[in-house]
Amino acid sequence: MTMRNVYKFIMISLIIASFLASDFIVAKGEEVQELVPETLAVSLVIDTSGSMADTDPLKLRETAANIFIDLLSPEDYLGIITFDTATTVVQPLQRINDSAGKAMFKQNLAPNIESRGDTNYKVALDEAFNQLAGLQESNVRKVVVFITDGEPDPDSRRKNEPGFMDAYMESLWGSVQNFAVNKFPVYAIGFSEGIRADVLSRIASDTGGDFKVLSDPVTLASSFFDILGNLKNRKGFINQTMELNADSGFDITLDEYTSQSTIVIANREGAAYEVEIRNPGGEISNETANINKTDKYTIITMNNRDSASYGNWRLNLRGTGIVDVFGDRDLNIKSWLVSPLVSSQHPVKEPVNIEVNVTGELKDGISAIAYVTGADGSGAEEIVLENENGIFTGTYDKTETPGTYSIEVRVLLNEEIITSTQETFNVRILPVLKNNFYMKEEGYRVGEVIGINSSLNMSETRLKQGGDLTITNYSLLISHEDGTSEQIILTDDGQEANRDILPNDGIWSGQITLVKATTAKATLIVTGIYKNESFVLENSLGTYKIMQPGEIVIEREEEAFSLIKGATLSIPITITNRSEFRETLNFAIDEQVGKLVRDKFILEPGETKETAIEIELNRDTGEGNHVFDISLRTENELTVLSTDYLTCKVEVLSGLQGYLRTTTTFMQRTFESLPMPVLILAAVLILILLIFLIGGAVLYRRIYLGAKIIGGQMICQPRIADASDEISSRFNFERLNKDKIIISFNEKNENADYRIKDTGFTYDLIITSEVKKVKSAVLAGWRTLFGKSVPVEYFIKATVPGILEKDGEILTGKMLVDNDEFESGNYIFRYTMPAGRQIEKKEAGSNILEGRDEKG
Repeated sequence: MTMRNVYKFIMISLIIASFLASDFIVAKGEEVQELVPETLAVSLVIDTSGSMADTDPLKLRETAANIFIDLLSPEDYLGIITFDTATTVVQPLQRINDSAGKAMFKQNLAPNIESRGDTNYKVALDEAFNQLAGLQESNVRKVVVFITDGEPDPDSRRKNEPGFMDAYMESLWGSVQNFAVNKFPVYAIGFSEGIRADVLSRIASDTGGDFKVLSDPVTLASSFFDILGNLKNRKGFINQTMELNADSGFDITLDEYTSQSTIVIANREGAAYEVEIRNPGGEISNETANINKTDKYTIITMNNRDSASYGNWRLNLRGTGIVDVFGDRDLNIKSWLVSPLVSSQHPVKEPVNIEVNVTGELKDGISAIAYVTGADGSGAEEIVLENENGIFTGTYDKTETPGTYSIEVRVLLNEEIITSTQETFNVRILPVLKNNFYMKEEGYRVGEVIGINSSLNMSETRLKQGGDLTITNYSLLISHEDGTSEQIILTDDGQEANRDILPNDGIWSGQITLVKATTAKATLIVTGIYKNESFVLENSLGTYKIMQPGEIVIEREEEAFSLIKGATLSIPITITNRSEFRETLNFAIDEQVGKLVRDKFILEPGETKETAIEIELNRDTGEGNHVFDISLRTENELTVLSTDYLTCKVEVLSGLQGYLRTTTTFMQRTFESLPMPVLILAAVLILILLIFLIGGAVLYRRIYLGAKIIGGQMICQPRIADASDEISSRFNFERLNKDKIIISFNEKNENADYRIKDTGFTYDLIITSEVKKVKSAVLAGWRTLFGKSVPVEYFIKATVPGILEKDGEILTGKMLVDNDEFESGNYIFRYTMPAGRQIEKKEAGSNILEGRDEKG
């Protein structure tokens, strides 16, 4: 072989190798945390019915309310409503602001506490609901404090009229349901023998509040103090009645965890005293405290300014008479029990999720432990909670026995207890609330529509409305960060508009259209009656972000290109993802022009990518000038594109001769100085490379891509059939030789490969295959030759409004595996893989989101 021939061989080989490498080497593709708000919006509802003249002649309700007002923080909101037969809005809901604001609240209340009329719970609660619902502020907890001395009695003249009270109570529970659905807890306080404890208890329980029964109104102030302390997560340290003398007093401890201590002294008739405060050194130090003394009560606040304040302080009350003393500490580290909520209801044998938000000055070494005591009062189980940025979580699963359970959460710093929280929750024989709603980690786009399906199950059996079960509300509560909320009603009426397929099948469906950018929390809430007992079930679906869809911008510097006939056209472009989402951009060209080497690009949020669109022009493309368009489309239809197409002008030069002409100079300079043995060695290496590239490419096209053809067979038969019935249909996929197969319940669907007649449904089942992407087609081809399996998966999904049922789960799509069985459209389907087909094994689950599977 002469040097000229070797040189020509190397040149031709390099050209062929460059084409093959271009053709067959596939390039590799490219904390919402919720803290419990401490700011309160309180609607204070006070009974002023005629019976109050006897049960509270001293108007201790007013004194207790005034103490409550004085204890609220400037940033809190308060509204005051009095009620008898009708309601009086004493004070619309507004911010406290300062001492002048508190004085105004108390001044407005004083003339509106006179006793008259009946006891109409419903109008009072409706007015309170309107107050709270009308406040659109973020990071505010909305609650009701409800005080009464009597049972519900809207009209004493009609009380014994047949059906009157039944209808009234039904409407009252409808009002209570509004509080439950919107998560406005009601804290009810009842005193006197005339109250209906069962009614007040249910109001509190159904709304997630609390209920207290007092023997007389004397302890109202203490009850108000306790309620506010719980809402503000303050820790009580004294609550007692004291008969005063010269030595009366008690100790107050200030330490590094205490930011403020508050003491209330409520005077009983005839009490007279002076307040004296001594510091840990025994010196009188009244000036270090804020003492607000009235003729009926005294409020003392002591702030912990620095370490010099640490120690045991002494508060002396020198005087005569009887007083009620209660006090609490405000800590700079607080633990909020988010789940389970106080008095919340949980089905037996279902795990209870524990979530504690720890706020304040968090330090290294902080931990939390929950102690749960069962209904039988047996020893508490210790549960060490996992910490993620101050949110501690765990699970309690010993809920086999119905009854009231107690939970105590202790927060520790280096094994020392610094605060604790205690509540109770109820375990009952109730249905289990299930749903298919899963949050997208990346968030959602404005304009997106999310579907949700949910059901109530008892022992894995889906319950339907009727019989033992009455549903009064089945809804999804969406709470936005700006304080607004919306309620999405789920239905079981068979309406496609609600994504419901069959009426009264126990599957409740609905959809949400996302209309604004926000952070929101979704909570599924169901209220009703099961076996003659009311229930409220909640399922927190989590917090998610809704963001604007964003835009993808495509830029290029050139519109005109030239290339050698048969070469790959490369068009440099810059793609910028001006979106907060991971975006996929798809390209397409007319088949008569050629085909794209790569038809999609994936971009991370905010990414700018400099890349190229590569096109293999058809072989019959003649020499000369050509003009064509490249169309662009985003995978998510809500994402905006800067342009929908790119126009390209291409000049095609003469074939191999033209290509050689442009590269000859470079090659000659490279090889002219090389000796003959080196050139021969280079030729041999290039020949081996050509064999490797061509062989791998052929194997890839024949074996690897051939694996996408769907094989096997599907057997379909009615769900309700006798054992002797013939199999309805057998679908043999092998003969179709396709990578997408449609089975339709719509016998008029001309695009379907198979049709199932007379079902009453119109949706399709679509089967697709997916071969795992590879970095190198050549290497993948050689791997298949040496026995490596082709990683292919088959997927099936139902179009809207269809569903699949697999092992009791409601799906819209899933992966198909050998001997798979599922139900859809009242038919049972069984799928068998083709003999000898190797498939990468994977768990046969589904990834359901918004009611739609993204596979296939």
